Amino acid sequence: MRRRDWLVGAGVIAGMAWASAAWGQEPKPAAGPPLVVRAYPVDDLLPARIVVTPPPAPAQSDDENPFEDDAGDEEYVEVTPEEKFIRMVRNVVAADSWEPTGQARLAIHLGRLLVEQTEANQAAVADLLNRLRHPQPPGQREEVPPAMAMALARVVPRLRIRNATPAQLLEQIGQAWDVRIDVRWDTFGDIGITGTNPGRVSVDLRDATLGAALRAAGSAIAGREDVCDYAIQPDRVLFGTVVTDALASASVLRVYAVRDLLANHDGFIDSNRVEEFKQMNRCLIHPDSWAPTGDSVLEELNGSLIVKAPPRVHRDLAAFLELLRHPPGVGGVVEMTADGQPGGRAASDRVREGLARRIEAVNFNRPTPLGDALDWIGQAGGVSIGVNWGTLGTIGITPTNPEVKLSLKDTTVESALYEVLSAAAGREDVLDFVVSDGMVKISTRDDLQWNKTIRLHNVTDLLDRLDDPQAGERVEEFHRFIRSCVRPDSWAPTGDAGIQEWRYGLLLIQQHQEGHRDVARFFKMLRDPAPRTLADQPPEANRVARAKLRRLGDVDFSRPTPLGDVLDWLGDAAGVDMDANWGALAMIGITQTSPKITLRLRNGTVEEALRRALSAAAGREGVLDYMVRDGVVKVSTCEDLRTIEFLLRYDVHDLVGDGSGDASLYDVDEFKRLLRAIVLPDTWAPTGDALMEWWPGSLIVKQSEAGHRELDALLAVLRSGGRTPAAAIPELEAAKRAADARAAELAAALKRLREQAPRDDLFRQAELVEGDIAMTTRLFDLQDMLRLLPEDFVLAWAGPAEADDWDDDAGEANGESIFGDDDDSSANNNNDNGNGGGPFSQPQWGAWARERRDDTERRVAAVQTCLRAHVAAPSWAPTGDANVEGFRSCLLVKQTPAVQIEVARFLVGLSDATRFGNAAELKRLMPPPPAIGDGPNRGE
Repeated sequence: MRRRDWLVGAGVIAGMAWASAAWGQEPKPAAGPPLVVRAYPVDDLLPARIVVTPPPAPAQSDDENPFEDDAGDEEYVEVTPEEKFIRMVRNVVAADSWEPTGQARLAIHLGRLLVEQTEANQAAVADLLNRLRHPQPPGQREEVPPAMAMALARVVPRLRIRNATPAQLLEQIGQAWDVRIDVRWDTFGDIGITGTNPGRVSVDLRDATLGAALRAAGSAIAGREDVCDYAIQPDRVLFGTVVTDALASASVLRVYAVRDLLANHDGFIDSNRVEEFKQMNRCLIHPDSWAPTGDSVLEELNGSLIVKAPPRVHRDLAAFLELLRHPPGVGGVVEMTADGQPGGRAASDRVREGLARRIEAVNFNRPTPLGDALDWIGQAGGVSIGVNWGTLGTIGITPTNPEVKLSLKDTTVESALYEVLSAAAGREDVLDFVVSDGMVKISTRDDLQWNKTIRLHNVTDLLDRLDDPQAGERVEEFHRFIRSCVRPDSWAPTGDAGIQEWRYGLLLIQQHQEGHRDVARFFKMLRDPAPRTLADQPPEANRVARAKLRRLGDVDFSRPTPLGDVLDWLGDAAGVDMDANWGALAMIGITQTSPKITLRLRNGTVEEALRRALSAAAGREGVLDYMVRDGVVKVSTCEDLRTIEFLLRYDVHDLVGDGSGDASLYDVDEFKRLLRAIVLPDTWAPTGDALMEWWPGSLIVKQSEAGHRELDALLAVLRSGGRTPAAAIPELEAAKRAADARAAELAAALKRLREQAPRDDLFRQAELVEGDIAMTTRLFDLQDMLRLLPEDFVLAWAGPAEADDWDDDAGEANGESIFGDDDDSSANNNNDNGNGGGPFSQPQWGAWARERRDDTERRVAAVQTCLRAHVAAPSWAPTGDANVEGFRSCLLVKQTPAVQIEVARFLVGLSDATRFGNAAELKRLMPPPPAIGDGPNRGE
């Protein structure tokens, strides 16, 4: 025996003796295969010494930070290189076989890894060590023989297989790529799928890879994308369900070199960043597959990622790592493709270009089968369209039924596809499509929720706009902002979608494709200049349609005319597509031929004529409405349209703070409160789904079309500066005369509807009743009056002014509002009895409020409270729908036209009494004294 071999043998014997002492017991007798002892040199693989800071624990009563000792130094947990290496091996190789749950043992001595394991697991340990020394280089694909590698890289320009059985479909795919596909039909039998069932299926792909073809085949055969899977073998492709033993249970070990993703600018790897990286991978790549809930394992060592998982997890993980290595530029986005190949992204980009093509006209004037309509749209866009007819069949939709009837002008392929799908389902939230594997895949929305992808967004430009100086808080606030505005219920923990930060300014967003479309629109909205009015809001198709609705003309339907014919005429007159949801209208007894309406309008807009036609058809306001979407004017019931809420951004920098856009937090919150109090108050969160968020200089608003129109009108009123009450009276009287005439017109229309309706149509008679005339919002300028108001009047209705020295009132609750000059006095709003507080008092803010408050606030608050007490008292919120709010030196009043005249006259009377010193009139307007026993000293 040579000296070197003798030394190695002695070292192994000594090591095992040491290990026996360390393990504290003799080896147990093996119940299964015999255990053998091997020693592996691992000096070159051991990591550096690691110091980990534990996460903070809940604060204790006597010590807020339990990880901090009396001297103030943090306690650290030190992990030796040997401990980390042993932990990694135990987790990766036969995790259940090691002590204490099993009999195998593991230790490191004198730079050697001592392993007591079975022969099979010894081979797995040796394979792991070899892979650690030769990790898979960045960008390298799966380890397959050259012949299979050539098949995976081959791109077929066009793969079109029509009306084939599942067995024939997979056979033809194998012939196209010259590979053998071994199908595990026994596993498909559990879900009712065989070589001939379900019937005939089709696949149509452009520029397809083998992986894309197999995924498309699985989707066509099973009806869902998460049922079938494939694994690349040395000489064949194994195809089966995801629960197949050969696909799910036979995990594959791979080691990925990721030092370039983990190291900082100095080349060092931070242990905290490693843990964040591992957690990010577990959250975004098949979350349920990782231990402890699953069998897959993910570990890190010396800049390498050790992964033991099924083939599909490896495919997605490799594609994810490829995505991280190619981040987009500022404002850009990169999507993770199913197989990670750059060609997959190029194919998807070509499909999106096809969907963006403009079409002069879409004419399905005669009822057209859905399948034929989709084929026409695919040819118009030059894209492949794959329909999951199996899933659509569960809701009664087939290639020949239903038939769609649709006419569109100057639209895009994508908009036409949306309209066809909504027309086929009768609703907009049933069918949808995704772009994947170089094709457009159509199915139900519930089915497509399973198809989630990951996109990497560069939002550095958006983060830099936020005012928070701390980057960490800025990023967290931006995450909250996204979750609040875009599909709030879809994000974890309530949903499956997620947002992860990958370095500063790079956001990883996992969503289904519809969610990705909403996120892309949201970021584009934040980057574009904010429009001031609804008419200027993107997209361009909506801007054009709204402009056409403002065309002037005469409308003369002197003879009773069916509503359908009226809508067609108005659409032709404006040059827009007008689509009515006759299914929803039929629920309230309105069809294309009944009722018949009369309408005459001279030199009016198409929009005004449309509103009058809808109110005449329903017999009153507030039953039917319209919205503009994708350049199409959609008509339906108000109840139906209010369920469709969308985001718009309004430039309001001139209305908040001092008009420069540099508004304090209080200015913003008070302005948002004012808008929510006037515009559809019951629709805002938390009682409703509508929301309003602040973005520097602008508001992000999620509302229905009716809510956006009302908000747009309100912002126009606020920008108008208001009129003095005396000057507003003639306008208000004219508006009241027009409202009375409109009420008479609606009453006559309702009478005609009752004569036309059958006697037994009780549902229609109960719904179509006369309603109140819609309220209007007016802004009254009080500037001349406010400076003349007597102090005792202001004191009685608004309370005393606060002290000047705000720095000494840190604990005092102070009122704030949006009025912004630097005077020394202010007050809180009061309730109707003038005693302070109540539901109309301003929010209480504390020492961080602005340094000074304007005396204008107190005076406007006094007029506001006095008005509520003396004019139409029961109609104001919260008991009624009307409202009055202060805005700078003006009073914003939402009321019916008749009450608006009373408000104006009241303000004129108050102004005259103030100007001429009419003490008797001012005394009459003062609040009554508190009743006996109501004061602070009652009972004395």
